[in-house]
Amino acid sequence: MSDKAREARLIRDRQAELVAATDRARDLGEISASRRLVSIFNGGAMPGMPDHVYLSHPVDMDGAETEGGTAQPAINTASTIPVVVLWHSPQVGDLLVATSVGGRWVAERGGPPATDTICVTGCYPAQPIGGASVTILATSTGPVLFSGTTSAAGCLAITGISPGSYYVSIAFGGSTVYASSIHLAGGVNTIDIGSSGLVCCGGYAIPQNLYLTDAAGTISLIYDSTDGLYLPTWFGGHAVTQLSSTVTTPNNICTSQAPTMGPVRVCYQMTCNAGQNPVFKITRSWSWVYGPSNAPIWFQDPTGFTAGRYCITAPPPQCGNPLTDTAAFGVNPASASPFSLSGTPVATASNATTDPVGGSVAITS
Repeated sequence: MSDKAREARLIRDRQAELVAATDRARDLGEISASRRLVSIFNGGAMPGMPDHVYLSHPVDMDGAETEGGTAQPAINTASTIPVVVLWHSPQVGDLLVATSVGGRWVAERGGPPATDTICVTGCYPAQPIGGASVTILATSTGPVLFSGTTSAAGCLAITGISPGSYYVSIAFGGSTVYASSIHLAGGVNTIDIGSSGLVCCGGYAIPQNLYLTDAAGTISLIYDSTDGLYLPTWFGGHAVTQLSSTVTTPNNICTSQAPTMGPVRVCYQMTCNAGQNPVFKITRSWSWVYGPSNAPIWFQDPTGFTAGRYCITAPPPQCGNPLTDTAAFGVNPASASPFSLSGTPVATASNATTDPVGGSVAITS
């Protein structure tokens, strides 16, 4: 074979190899996709669940290329890449491999979230706080990632959240009693709120704000630490419409008016006495006057009163004092966590009038 023929054959072979390499590259491009390493960061509205868009910075890996060498991520914070994260929600600082799919960057966050439990206690010795509202947020300003209510054991399982640092807020009795950062890494986190929002009495952790339900409806029953009474006491009251009499006091003489249907004030008082059994006493009270026929009749009281303050049912002192009837019962809570009790007030034998409400009472937190 001449030199020219050999040279021409070499050229043809090289051209064939170039065409084959180009074809292979074209075929590979159809099945491959761009990939890059990214680091997740919180841009201010970071979600807390998978299948959402997260913000990330591109990352290069530095460090000595030796066995056992430490990899050092170099994060380019000047550039932002929106990434759709699948399977599980990522945390700030997670390094993920993002793949370009259909014009979007997509990454997978492997591994299920760790199982965490938050238990809330209060008072001393520590009592479980059931019915507390627990909220987990990404930061102190949100967004909310999880919320739930503690069980009778004072605990709540946290689901759908990966290990990391968060912010927890606990509300009890209608008020926020705890707010702080928390690190979730699997396991049990016990948060003691002390006596915040609570009254500690008789081995019970009692909310300062309670609800009382009787035959006339539901009212607030509120602890008042300024009432001057020796025992921890909660107050509440409402008015029920009954045939009753108002009074006037011309020349300091109590004069009852003709009976009409009007508001009769009914007051409630719950006390806790740690040295007695039962520990709690609930008293219902109402007032009466001598009617035009000189027979006892419910006192019609159109004045208002403030929930949680001492509820006074007595008519003017010119009418006699006290002209108040009561019904009461003692009880230990049916549930200490969340706090609840119930019972039926028993009228005092010396009462001049019947109970304007009647029936049982239920107190809940």
